[in-house]
Amino acid sequence: MKTGVLRTGVTITLLLSGGAAVSAQTEIRYAHMNSPSHFVNTKGQAMVDAIGERTDGEVSNVMFPSGQLGENSAITEQISLGGGMIGQVGVGTLANYVPDFSIIVLPFLYLDPLNRLTSRSPVGSNRAIRVD
Repeated sequence: MKTGVLRTGVTITLLLSGGAAVSAQTEIRYAHMNSPSHFVNTKGQAMVDAIGERTDGEVSNVMFPSGQLGENSAITEQISLGGGMIGQVGVGTLANYVPDFSIIVLPFLYLDPLNRLTSRSPVGSNRAIRVD
C-alpha cells in the first residue's frame, strides 16, 4: 500500500513537472547601493564568478547594484527575514539588528581613520562585537 502511494506521488510529480529534471541550483542575490562601475560591484562580480566555479554551478549569484532591491535598510531587512541574498551595507544599518555594532558608528572613539579601519582603538580593542 505504501509503495503504491509513493509511486502515485512520484508519477504525479513527474507529470506536473513535464518530466523535466529537478535542478538543485541555489540562487543567491547580491545587493548593494553602489554603481555597476564601483569597486564593490566589480569585486562582487569576481566573487560571484568564483562561487559559481567552485560549486560547479550549483550555486548561482545574481548582482543587483545601484539599490535595485532597495536601500541599505531594506536589504538588511530582507536578509534578516531569511531572503536568499547577501548585501554590502553600512555598519549603522547593522546596528539596528545587533546593537553592539553601534559602537563602530561613533567616530570620536578612534584616534584616526587607519585606527578606525583596523579597530585598534582603545575602546574597540577591549570590546568584542558579535553577530548572531
